Amino acid sequence: MDFGRILSFDYLFSIHHIGFTPEALKSLVTLFVALLVVSAALRLVGLKRPTPHDRKLLQKMANLFLGIGLLGFLFIFFRQVDAAFLAMPFWLLALLLAALVWLVRIWRWGVKVYPAKKEQWAKERERKKYLS
Repeated sequence: MDFGRILSFDYLFSIHHIGFTPEALKSLVTLFVALLVVSAALRLVGLKRPTPHDRKLLQKMANLFLGIGLLGFLFIFFRQVDAAFLAMPFWLLALLLAALVWLVRIWRWGVKVYPAKKEQWAKERERKKYLS
């Protein structure tokens, strides 16, 4: 397989294309279904977390997986029905880049904001325990 062709400008912005091969379609559908299942699992696990910050972190991750899964299915749909502009391979690359940016933002929140908020919540909880 020629990966240089996949990243070429002519291929990424080509309006004339064919649908996915059955193997590629099955792989993409499996990937996006897995993302939706992980999103649902994270939401369920998030409901059981005692701290609001744990729930928020899991909700952010669940939203990432839900968004990428749904947008992925939308891309597959446009590609299979041969919608000229919306089926360009560029959109799948844009979806991947958006997922990476989204993941980096969640990671930064988890590293910078999450520990401070969790510590603040624990101190407030400790203070309320002694005041009541």
